[in-house]
Amino acid sequence: MHILNEYLNEALCILRDMVFSFSISNFDFENEKRVVIQEIYQYQDNTLEKVKIASLAHALGESSYAFDILGTVSNIESFTLTEVYEFYRKFYLSNNTVVSISGDVKEDMLHDIVKILENIGFGKTVDKKTQPIMFNGGINYIPIHSQEYQSHMCILFPAISSDVPMREYYTYYIMSHLFGVGRNSRLNKVLREERGLVYNIQSHPIVFEEVGLFRILASTGKENLWDVHSAIMEVIESVKEVGITLDEFNRSKRVLKSEIIFLTENTIQRMFFFGQEELLGIHKSSDVDKILETIDAIDVWEVENTLKGIFDDIYSLTVTIPPSASV
Repeated sequence: MHILNEYLNEALCILRDMVFSFSISNFDFENEKRVVIQEIYQYQDNTLEKVKIASLAHALGESSYAFDILGTVSNIESFTLTEVYEFYRKFYLSNNTVVSISGDVKEDMLHDIVKILENIGFGKTVDKKTQPIMFNGGINYIPIHSQEYQSHMCILFPAISSDVPMREYYTYYIMSHLFGVGRNSRLNKVLREERGLVYNIQSHPIVFEEVGLFRILASTGKENLWDVHSAIMEVIESVKEVGITLDEFNRSKRVLKSEIIFLTENTIQRMFFFGQEELLGIHKSSDVDKILETIDAIDVWEVENTLKGIFDDIYSLTVTIPPSASV
């Protein structure tokens, strides 16, 4: 919600009832299932999205972290209203809820918020049955229609999970910015500006509670596919062997700090930033100044060590190829 202070209590009561008072007709339920199926089809028609989904399944195997969040058409079609209601009653409880508030909120308003939300049902916390997550390397090929102009590539490396100290967490994000975020990143300079192999190439962390991944995404003409792969590997070997410059290290720190400041200046973005971190178990601090001080204190050798630790020999590669192509 984005509301004026004077409407906070009334709006929160409405939101509470919407979330915690399940009521839907069978007609609306069946209609929404059809909508979700159309959403699945939309992503299936996007080859790059298919690669991203398939790469997680290939790298993480049977882990639930590899599941496509939209699910499958067959599953959606099979769900009944009773099943969904039982799921709702099991998980939509106060002990599974994060409330994130940002803006001009006074202390007495917080007391009102607690009173409004304190009667939400509190259920038995469902224990997570976690199993050791095995990272699978190797190559995964996805056939595409021969008329498509580009091939897509996704490379995944095992990386850090959310269960690390704040300094290590933001060291990882400096590394990510330096390597593959924006025009000044190593990947963009080499593959786009120097060799003209791609229009866009990017990398970013994927951080879960039990596992973390570092993802590199690139799209290129089919004839350039393995040249792109070779160039990416060359950039990786270069940063491992030669290291990074002080200029690109400092620039990446400045960009990361700017992103955090811009995210937390806007009340809606600030609400999402801290709420999402709390929900996903990666929350480090609500004190923006402390986060910025932590980033300032990180040394270049820490980023270089992170690079060497992530870019080990094992990685998972998912690529698209035309049906008739040789591999």
